Amino acid sequence: MDYVWFILWLGLLTGLIWYIPFFNKLEITRIELVLLLLIKFTVSLIYFAFFYYYIKNGDCLGYYFQGYKFHDIIKTEGWGVWWNIITEPNIGGYPEERLQNKYYLNAVYWSNNGSLILSRMEALLHVIAGHSPFTHSLIYAWLSFVGLCLISKVSTILTHIKLRILLYTITLFPSILFWGSGMHKESLMHLILGIIIYSCYQFKTGKFYHIFLGIISAIILLYMRNYALLLLLPPMIAWIITFDNKKKVWLKYIVIYVLFFFTAWQANNYFYGGGLINKIVHKQWEFTLSEGASSILKQPIHPDLKHLIAFIPTAVYHGFFRPTLFDIYKFEIAIEAIEILLFWIIVAYLLIFYRNKKLSNPSWFWFLMSYSASYIIMLGVVVNTFGAIVRYKAVVLPLIVIALLMMIDTNKIELRLRSTVSKISKKG
Repeated sequence: MDYVWFILWLGLLTGLIWYIPFFNKLEITRIELVLLLLIKFTVSLIYFAFFYYYIKNGDCLGYYFQGYKFHDIIKTEGWGVWWNIITEPNIGGYPEERLQNKYYLNAVYWSNNGSLILSRMEALLHVIAGHSPFTHSLIYAWLSFVGLCLISKVSTILTHIKLRILLYTITLFPSILFWGSGMHKESLMHLILGIIIYSCYQFKTGKFYHIFLGIISAIILLYMRNYALLLLLPPMIAWIITFDNKKKVWLKYIVIYVLFFFTAWQANNYFYGGGLINKIVHKQWEFTLSEGASSILKQPIHPDLKHLIAFIPTAVYHGFFRPTLFDIYKFEIAIEAIEILLFWIIVAYLLIFYRNKKLSNPSWFWFLMSYSASYIIMLGVVVNTFGAIVRYKAVVLPLIVIALLMMIDTNKIELRLRSTVSKISKKG
């Protein structure tokens, strides 16, 4: 029966991309869209197989098995118990697959809202998509792909970079492709960010009916990763303010950031007694509970503002440049380190030889860069494992890649590639 579910959902998800008007209006053929989607589907299957058969643990397995446990409760007690499943973190206890592996017994980790959302989503998928984790994986990959399409659509309107270039680049970028196609939060966050960005753009252009979806997505993001929403507020406010006013955009972003964090800091001291930094320190401590061979050796941060600010350069290094070749001790870390090294080499080369003299849309550029930078710096402060940093970073990598494409003369690159292909074909 699982094979039937797999085929049905494969056909349904592919058909939605083929027939939904939004995708038909994108400046790319439907065949190309389907091919990109099928690549993501393939990687989503590899993703779960990698963790299930090779790593033999991982968050995706925990979500899947916990969702199955919730499904059994629904099957036994009826749909009336659904509200209890939503509101009670550990209703029904842990499944045997989690009890047999100490990785899943970290109560601190599994009681966070993001993990609870994924587990409950898995419970629903066990009902509507059968029990095969590979069928579920297709759905996560599809949701991520929709989010990437939304981000690409807004970006091509604002920057005039061809949508085909944007979508191919951010879909096939290795970390985005792998981490954004699996049974994980990153896939959902691509969709959530895509909806929020698309809704705000539509709102600024006078189409208000999309804002409802944006609000719902923001609420889900608040529960899934509240810091991601908090960090999104200042650049989103700055983007909306500078949308039609392009003079000294960078200065307006700085002013809005200063005002936002000053207000947040005063509110934190007044309402929470300075507890915000304590929460950051506590979050870093939570990550140390799952320390392993891939842990980044760094000093714990102290609960004071000066120490936190002094730690930012270290956070930038951890977030943007690690793991390095010197951190390699196993195959997975080697892949991550090589990707980061090649990425920065390619970026340096393109900026030296193909740099744009002028940004097409400074407001959009600074939105992409400011949100991505603040998000990655936060990861560098809190997260202490290579795998987690690389995976979490995949959420904002599409934004970084688009910002970098804005700095590059893509038309010049395209002409150079066509010329090279033409020369090769003539010689052949």
